[in-house]
Amino acid sequence: MLLSARGYGIDEIANIFGVHRNTISTWIDKWEQTSISGLEDKPRSGHPCILTDSERELVIKLAKAHPRSIATIIALLIKKTGKRVSDTTIKRILKAAKFTWKRIRKSLKNKRDNEEFNAAFESIQELRQQDEDGEIELWYFDETGFDLQPTVPYAWQPKGEIIEVPSERGKRLNV
Repeated sequence: MLLSARGYGIDEIANIFGVHRNTISTWIDKWEQTSISGLEDKPRSGHPCILTDSERELVIKLAKAHPRSIATIIALLIKKTGKRVSDTTIKRILKAAKFTWKRIRKSLKNKRDNEEFNAAFESIQELRQQDEDGEIELWYFDETGFDLQPTVPYAWQPKGEIIEVPSERGKRLNV
């Protein structure tokens, strides 16, 4: 351990190698006990990674293009690389890339009339101001309903990003 012999501290060596200080302590102990042979990696359980870094990047691109189906990602990966991986491997890669499996947000933005929306927004702002001034007492109500075609779409999404899909008016019973 040349660095420790030159007077570097454990924390400094850990920063140089990018490992935890406990790892450095273990390396020094093994060096002192068995010299260079103590630093060799022992056989580990598990299989070497099947996919290369570029193929992992391909998985992430495919997930962005097809966020709702791991089966589709696997099929396209087989088609492009000839390599077959499990859905667990795909999930592991996506989680390492800070993706999360969550609900897709349904939105009606593409169907709204912006002029009418802005007019309603200004009207609500006026009502809020009147409430703050004590001129009126403002109450909010919301409707509820039941959809006869229940769908709760989920997809793999990068953390902090929201996937929105157009909401279709179906056979909804408003109450």
